[in-house]
Amino acid sequence: MDAASRELLVIIADPEVERYRMALDADCSRGLRVGAVLTGELEAPSGLYTRHPRRESEIQQLDQLLLIVADSEHTLIADLRGEG
Repeated sequence: MDAASRELLVIIADPEVERYRMALDADCSRGLRVGAVLTGELEAPSGLYTRHPRRESEIQQLDQLLLIVADSEHTLIADLRGEG
């Protein structure tokens, strides 16, 4: 996330909202465009956010996914299920 210079896009569940809240707020403060799809219930940090319906997030397992795209060039996709 620190490498982004223009834009940061994320799909983020509640545990990661708590973990990355300060970083996302700092990114907004330094002028980054931050957009996110929230898959849980927590209040959004700074930036432009939309909330994905909870039940659909569970069915699609988006509540077990972390996706970060920085400047349309760098992508991180993490499976948060903790299996295997």
